Amino acid sequence: MTESQKKKIVEYLNQEAAYTQAELHSLEAALAYAPTGTLMATHCNGKERLYYRYRKGNQGRRYLSSKESDLIYRLAQKKYHEFLHHYLAQNLKALEQCQIAFRQIVGSNEIAVRCPAYIQSRVTPKHLSDEEWIQQWLSENSTEQTMDYHTEHLIYTTDNGELVRSKSEMLIANLLHSMGLIYQYEKPLALGPKTIYPDFTILDIGNRSELYYEHFGMMNQDDYRAKALNKIRLYQQAGYQMGTDFLFSFEEESVPLDCGLIRKTLTQRFSN
Repeated sequence: MTESQKKKIVEYLNQEAAYTQAELHSLEAALAYAPTGTLMATHCNGKERLYYRYRKGNQGRRYLSSKESDLIYRLAQKKYHEFLHHYLAQNLKALEQCQIAFRQIVGSNEIAVRCPAYIQSRVTPKHLSDEEWIQQWLSENSTEQTMDYHTEHLIYTTDNGELVRSKSEMLIANLLHSMGLIYQYEKPLALGPKTIYPDFTILDIGNRSELYYEHFGMMNQDDYRAKALNKIRLYQQAGYQMGTDFLFSFEEESVPLDCGLIRKTLTQRFSN
């Protein structure tokens, strides 16, 4: 388990604990306004009889007729809330125990740095830290490997310092940069026998994987649109799942680029 994965699990446990605590407070408020006593049921000759126990002992209960449906409902709701409170309290206790346990877990990629210095300098760690993994990915995938195709069209400079082919790609690259996402432009990807060049290959650090992002900017042109649809099909045929492994956006003259929607899509994808 990496530190990023551990962090996600701890964040999830924190959210669940906070939600459960809020539910318990809500139930406690509802129970404070519930009627006193409790609802009981007996069965005789296959028929159910409901009773209202308002104090201990056999003399502290009375039969409830069908005309008292409102009281029956309120007592039943009270009983349900008591059951719900009981199990949610158990859940909260378990979540708190999990929080403590996960905080004590040492991420596999952090173990090496806890070793004595004379050990660290003499071994090759089995698990890289996030920072080491990022640097390795960047060094293995330098910009020299990007597509050598109409380089004269690389005329737009992004905030990250690379050249891209269109203003829309520049805006998307700047968006990725502003969101703190690590990416590479036109990094080659083998899809079966064919090699393609996704517009952006984005690092999913938490899952130690890559996300491919394509922007199709001339969807009003028939030939371009056909090539774009064929490219999406190539991803799917290679087993990549839309929304998980690759994302795409598009524009044409009547449908301009929507950076707000792209930001929302990326935020949702990287919050999973």
